[in-house]
Amino acid sequence: MTAEKKKKNGSRVRNNVLLTVLTILANAAVIYVLFNTTQYSNLSKRAFVLANILLIVLLLVMNVSLMLAIRSHRKSTYVINIVLMCLFLAAGGYGTYAVTRANSAVSKMTSTTSTESVSTSLVVYSEDGTQTITDISELDGKTVGYATDTSTAELGQNQITAAGVNVSYKQYTDYSSLIVGLLSNEVQCAILPTNYTSIFANETGLQDYLANTASIADFTDEVTVTSEAGDEQDLTSEPFTVLLIGNADGLSDTMILCSVNPISMRVTMSSLARDSYVPITCYGGAYNKLNSANAVSRDCLISTIEELVGVSIDYYVETNFEGVVEIVDALGGIVVDNDTEFVGQTSSSTRGTYTVWVPAGDDVVLNGEQALAFARERYAYATGDFARQEHQQQVIEAIIAKIMRTRDVNTFLDVLDAAGDNIKTNISISPMPSFVKYAIQKSNRLYDKNHVENVFDIITSRVTGYSSGLWDESLQLSLYIYRLWQGSLDDTKAAIVRNTDMTSTPSDELEVVWSCNWIISEPVISQDYYSETQIESEVPAEAVESTEAGCLTAGKYWYNDTCNDYPESTDTTTTTDTTTTTDTTTEDTTTDSSASSSASADSSASSTADSTTDTSSGSSSSPSSDSSTSSDTTDDSSSTDPGTSDSGSTDTSSDGTSTDDGSTDTSSDTSTDTSTDTGTDTSTDTSTDTSTDTSTDTSTDTTTDTTTDTTTTTDSTTTTSTAASG
Repeated sequence: MTAEKKKKNGSRVRNNVLLTVLTILANAAVIYVLFNTTQYSNLSKRAFVLANILLIVLLLVMNVSLMLAIRSHRKSTYVINIVLMCLFLAAGGYGTYAVTRANSAVSKMTSTTSTESVSTSLVVYSEDGTQTITDISELDGKTVGYATDTSTAELGQNQITAAGVNVSYKQYTDYSSLIVGLLSNEVQCAILPTNYTSIFANETGLQDYLANTASIADFTDEVTVTSEAGDEQDLTSEPFTVLLIGNADGLSDTMILCSVNPISMRVTMSSLARDSYVPITCYGGAYNKLNSANAVSRDCLISTIEELVGVSIDYYVETNFEGVVEIVDALGGIVVDNDTEFVGQTSSSTRGTYTVWVPAGDDVVLNGEQALAFARERYAYATGDFARQEHQQQVIEAIIAKIMRTRDVNTFLDVLDAAGDNIKTNISISPMPSFVKYAIQKSNRLYDKNHVENVFDIITSRVTGYSSGLWDESLQLSLYIYRLWQGSLDDTKAAIVRNTDMTSTPSDELEVVWSCNWIISEPVISQDYYSETQIESEVPAEAVESTEAGCLTAGKYWYNDTCNDYPESTDTTTTTDTTTTTDTTTEDTTTDSSASSSASADSSASSTADSTTDTSSGSSSSPSSDSSTSSDTTDDSSSTDPGTSDSGSTDTSSDGTSTDDGSTDTSSDTSTDTSTDTGTDTSTDTSTDTSTDTSTDTSTDTTTDTTTDTTTTTDSTTTTSTAASG
């Protein structure tokens, strides 16, 4: 064999090996994609089957082409096959990459077992901030408090044991009662999350106390959290409930109970205030703030809300601050309506980082940090926490809208990556694709292709209540709580049951009345106020008289180290009104015929516009009372209608001309007021003159009735005010 032939054979072997390796890699990539996309086949089974058949055919063609290239030994055939193999390999490689990313994200979200990092601190307190305990070794012989059934308690106790320190332990039901126990010196140390200052940042009255606390030791460890998977029901035909949970600093900052009816595509969203004072199931039914339940476990929070509202929760979706930021950024921003411009807090858990500007306006585009600040802010809005609940629901709706409008694969992958790192749910992977496909099919039939998210009929509400307080004797202050109306809980339950009930039938047949002229508004699930007995803030009588916090909680004011009732004030106001009004009424032609009865009415009306300025000085919180007396005298003249006389008959009716004047309106107004009062008093004076005309008359009687009613009112005000100020 010549050297040239050996060289040629060696080149052919190298080409065959290269082509074979590329073919094997391309086959492996395509087969991997086929097998790993099976779990998403419910998105479109027909498309999935067709895609599989097409890929298998292409693989066969590719392999046959490989064999032909090896047998032909032609350079052009090698080149063509190498190019084809590279294209197949690139397509299969991208498919492998995309499927791996998607599967990894979905697996993280739906996994029933996860690992979480827990940071714990040993916290001490002194009244002046000068700590006598500065090291864990100095806890020997002291009492240490912990919150039951929390991961921080176990970690803290393990560290104390490892340090060889002998302590006694005192158990508390939750972090709130634990911090109060520390501040009231029931314990000398408390095992708390490292970010405890952020957890209690919104507790009114605790800030001065928290400033005098310090951590003497910090620990971090990994813990394994196990949860149960939700039922694999058919989400395209069976209604279901979902609890949306937004976590901040270990507590539940956002809780929205949703019900979804896939047949009507109606979704109810009911927000629960985080400060709601409710019985916590894992505390043995003891009352506490709702958001504290999640500090024990997610299951504790879910069971508490189930017992509170009276409905079963099928699934949960839990996220953190970073999840909102990353998902919104992955979508390229969301659009919301905001009526107030403000500078809000960043996603950092460090308090005081207020650097996020959120503009006001309709259809405002927000990035991730802005969307989070918009969902968290309450102080910039007059309705406070209620505005925050509305904004949280608006952000969720905006995210859903943006996802449903997105058609870019890379955007979907970015969203899945963000969700996988920050979202946990017990919805298994099996029913998810079916529901997504179902929603897409529904939206394809929607007439408004630019707003496919409107395929969902979303009704938002909140469980309402009223602000209250709990008096803490040891700290001598009132802690804020929010008590829920039972009527609101009942209405929320009724709305969810109504949306998910697929078995009951209407008890009575009702007539349906409809008009295209009607303006249809979204139904209201829960009222703002219910006629129920409110529980007053519990403040001991001695605390009202001896402490500023107790005094203010009782609705009084603190001055010169004493509690005082707000003083009463006396205002005397005399008002005389004078108004001139002219009203002219013209009556239509009247026709009398033989043996007929006719009735005519003469009506005059006068309007009085009263502008009063009341100026008083002094300070008072007492309600004002006004008393006024008015006298109105009206003279109406009668007219005689000469008409046509028939058989000596005289026709007398009110169809002549009448004049109404001389009306005098005098009022005396006495009020108790503390400010300048400018208002407009509008009254209507109506007099009616009615008579009946009966005659035997064959002629036509035509009369024009013109009435002029003039009323003169004089208005003058004199105010005397006497007030005492505390």
